[in-house]
Amino acid sequence: MGMKRGIRTASVLTLVAVIIIAFYMYLTRMAGQREERKETQAVTETEKLLNLDFKKNYPPTPREVIKYYDRFALVLFGEKKPSQSNTTKLASKLRELFDDDLANANPEKNYAAALWSQVQDFKERKARIVQADVCDTDDVVYKTVNGRDVAYVQVTYLVKEADSYSSTYQKFVLRKDKDDNWKILGYTRTDKDGNPVSESNKKTTK
Repeated sequence: MGMKRGIRTASVLTLVAVIIIAFYMYLTRMAGQREERKETQAVTETEKLLNLDFKKNYPPTPREVIKYYDRFALVLFGEKKPSQSNTTKLASKLRELFDDDLANANPEKNYAAALWSQVQDFKERKARIVQADVCDTDDVVYKTVNGRDVAYVQVTYLVKEADSYSSTYQKFVLRKDKDDNWKILGYTRTDKDGNPVSESNKKTTK
């Protein structure tokens, strides 16, 4: 009887061990699939941005232009940073939203290099843009400057660095081109009320 009981106990323990191992393998597989889905989603957003045709479908309002800009920012400075090759491609596509004056001040190669440097800086600081909130449509300010239509759009960025969060605020300046498209001319860092806290940067936008 003792021997049979010992055999039954050993069999039960073996079965429990098999169940535990199988459950562990299941959890590991599910975790791997979740990571693959995350990577696929990140790649998909990059591909979507690179496949945008702004010549055929340019965003119609200043606010929509900045919403596209923020999609680029979230890919470039989000949780999973792009490769240098993809950063260069994203920089080229992003420049299509620039006013001619801003684009001329940021030649394609120079802008791509500067953007890659900033991506690396975010990575080294373990920082990422978590969220970008564009002001409401009613809060967009329109003016005429030197005979050109200009618009101001405020954005709030939530940034995580290591274990802390902070908010930064930027007011983008956009100007209509000859085709009536709103193009980014520059931005100004502001406080949460939209008051400037630093000089406007007309050479880089991030």
